[in-house]
Amino acid sequence: MKKIKKLLGNQKIKKALLRIENMSLQKKLVLSYILIILIPIITFSLYIFKQFKDSAIKNMIKENEYLLEMEKITISKNIYSMENAAQMVVSDKKFINFIKDRNEYTTEELLDFNYNSIMNIVKIQNNNPNIEHIRFYVDNNNINEIWPVVFSENRIKNKPWYNEVKRLKGMVLWKFEEIDQDIVDRQYKYIYENSAKIMLLREISYPEGEHLGIIEVDMLLKNFLPKMYAELSNQRSQMFFIDSKGNLYTNINNDFLKRNKLSLENIKEQFYKYKNNDRGSFFLENQNNNILAIYTYIEAIDSYVISLISLQDIFTNISRTRNIIILTIIFLIIILSIITNLINTIILKKLNMLIYSMKKIRQGDFNIDVSVRGDDEIGELAHHIRRLLVKINELITDAVNKKIVSKEAELRALRTQIDSHFLYNTLENIKMLAEIEGQFEISDALTSLGKMMRYNMKWASEYVTLREEIDHIKNYTSLMNIRFDNKIKLIINIDSYLLEQEVLKLSIQPIIENSISHGIKDKLDKELGIIEIKASIDGNTMIIEITDNGKGMSPEEVEKLNYKINLEDEEFNKNLLNKYEGQETVKRGNGIGLRIVNQRIKLYYGDDYGLQISSKKGEYTKVILKLPYLIVNGGISKYA
Repeated sequence: MKKIKKLLGNQKIKKALLRIENMSLQKKLVLSYILIILIPIITFSLYIFKQFKDSAIKNMIKENEYLLEMEKITISKNIYSMENAAQMVVSDKKFINFIKDRNEYTTEELLDFNYNSIMNIVKIQNNNPNIEHIRFYVDNNNINEIWPVVFSENRIKNKPWYNEVKRLKGMVLWKFEEIDQDIVDRQYKYIYENSAKIMLLREISYPEGEHLGIIEVDMLLKNFLPKMYAELSNQRSQMFFIDSKGNLYTNINNDFLKRNKLSLENIKEQFYKYKNNDRGSFFLENQNNNILAIYTYIEAIDSYVISLISLQDIFTNISRTRNIIILTIIFLIIILSIITNLINTIILKKLNMLIYSMKKIRQGDFNIDVSVRGDDEIGELAHHIRRLLVKINELITDAVNKKIVSKEAELRALRTQIDSHFLYNTLENIKMLAEIEGQFEISDALTSLGKMMRYNMKWASEYVTLREEIDHIKNYTSLMNIRFDNKIKLIINIDSYLLEQEVLKLSIQPIIENSISHGIKDKLDKELGIIEIKASIDGNTMIIEITDNGKGMSPEEVEKLNYKINLEDEEFNKNLLNKYEGQETVKRGNGIGLRIVNQRIKLYYGDDYGLQISSKKGEYTKVILKLPYLIVNGGISKYA
């Protein structure tokens, strides 16, 4: 207040105030406009220009960070697609077993391999259209190259990445190449533009330590980075890709570099100069410093994606707006009205866009893009709505997945559901009636039958102890003795500690049934039928022998039976159909039961295990089972 009074007391100020008082009303208004509107608006316009410029840069950063995140998600999906394709090839046991076999193959085997395993790999590639090649470089001179999947490893031994892949011992190596070259060096070939590619390389060794070859899954960068190679409606931005070796890739059809007088080396140099974290932004040092660089890190492949945006047009538009505001200050009231109207229109437009978006969301469209952007409250609200939509979609996806899992569990339960309690109670009632009537033999038979039914229906796991399987066999033999007047003698010659051995459920009982039906049944009217079960250990392998004193088989019949039980399904069914074509039923005794047991053992334990049959005509038949010696609580037994 003292300063104001002092100023008012100054003679010059008094004269100036006196002149203002003597001015006409129009001049006073003009002076008021100048003092109250012109100067504040000029000052404000300069300030707004700076804020608008900063806001435009922030919005551009946000928008391009969003685009980079979307590209990053696409890259992650492509990485998963390539890794999944490689894993599907490696998981094909038939393919791997064929590749690792060092024996020479017949023409029929090669054709079967080509029409089945090779076509499966081609299907994997066809189901992933972004994948360019799936190649397996095999280290096996007995296997001819089968284009376009199987190639000789000699073709890649001079590649700079060959030894690096082998050093990784099964770990994935990601590599980039400028050109997708033809691996077979054909005479006429054409290299397309933008044919740079990313490669997934992995050594395949099976069993561990045995080198089988190297798998290669390729994807062109134009498919791996679709936004970088997309046809843009404007040329104000361009994406670049820098791999772990510092190689820079981009769409060569985009003239962004030429228009902005930039070089790839300059971009790479400044990127490594200003890069601090896994994501960020900086301005390139060029003629006008109007190129904004935004980058993000792709951890899985140790690479960066960079987006360069030219702000020249934005800066030019802002400057033009500023100049227009300053030059048209004389029309301040009109401009002010226009600006006020424009601001209201912008605000209402954003609100109308938000209302339209909320209506779409209410109708169930959760994939709508809320296009309102900005740092104001409406822009912030729009940003949170977008985040909310992302969360809703995630929750919907999670709920659907959980529902699918629940339904699958219900279906599995329905497939295996048996009203076992009704059967057990019925057997118990019949057993009590038999005991009341003094029919103890029937009562004992029902007891054995009940135990067998419980054993068969209680299928909590594929694995049981040998003790449980033997108990089941005893119950089965007891029932058979009722039929054959106690002429079947079961001898168990197994040490007690071996009874805790893990076996597949119902893996021995079908063999006992086979021994009775096809071995000793025809001799029971003359002599006692004997079935002996023995078990022994050979290293980490348990050998179970089931021997009967039945009618036996000739060497030719034994050889034929062993051959049958090891046939592939297609060949076995074909032979069976040819043998019994024209008959209404298929007779028993074709090795189907033994073959099923053999297949189950190989499926669960591997091809090193299974069963084998030996016999002598008129004397005996012996079935030998080979199983891994594992106790049911896991691991190699301490007795091994």
